[in-house]
Amino acid sequence: MYVHDGNKMSDFRRNCILLVGLLLLTVLPAGAEQEQKTFFGLYTGWSFALGEQFIDESPGGHTFNHYKPNLVLGGYVQHNFVEWFGLQLNVNYQNCSNHWFFTYFDRYDSGTTSLACLSFNLNSLVTISRSAMTQVYLLGGIGMFTGPFDYKTTFVQFSGGMGGKFRVKPGSHTFVNLAAIFHHFLYKYGGGSNADYLRLQAGIEIPLRLKEKAEGES
Repeated sequence: MYVHDGNKMSDFRRNCILLVGLLLLTVLPAGAEQEQKTFFGLYTGWSFALGEQFIDESPGGHTFNHYKPNLVLGGYVQHNFVEWFGLQLNVNYQNCSNHWFFTYFDRYDSGTTSLACLSFNLNSLVTISRSAMTQVYLLGGIGMFTGPFDYKTTFVQFSGGMGGKFRVKPGSHTFVNLAAIFHHFLYKYGGGSNADYLRLQAGIEIPLRLKEKAEGES
């Protein structure tokens, strides 16, 4: 029978608290300067493991775990230093499934469990095309991914991708944001390869605070 290690859960909770703390330290100063250049976004989407395995682990030699990412919910704060360049901090809830099985001589058991994981990335964002209604951008950065896995709970994560922002109507400061982002873990376990996955997401972006109108402007 598959049993979670209590120490792994404690490590996971500690890592979650650390990630939330880092988010607060980064976001609070961002909103205090040049508000019209700072944006907040929420999104949801789906993650797809690339290759035959995402994370495969075999603790004890009799239990075999096969993890796969799926649903993602996330949010970000982005500050644009100039029109074409900004920094974006995102935090994500990433759900993963674990299809496990246990085998020992004539005994066999299997099942699927759900794992709640958390990740964050600090990305550079470069706008490569802009019009009155759309923006096309590239992004890339580094971060962390943490979850109650059996062998290792925290991973360094590199990311890179492309997206598009579309104004909901002419003159609006609200955008629909669509993106495809590739993620790569620095991860080795036994003969396994590095863990890679692709995230497709859709969301909404709004300014944290609109710039006040100048005197005499109606």
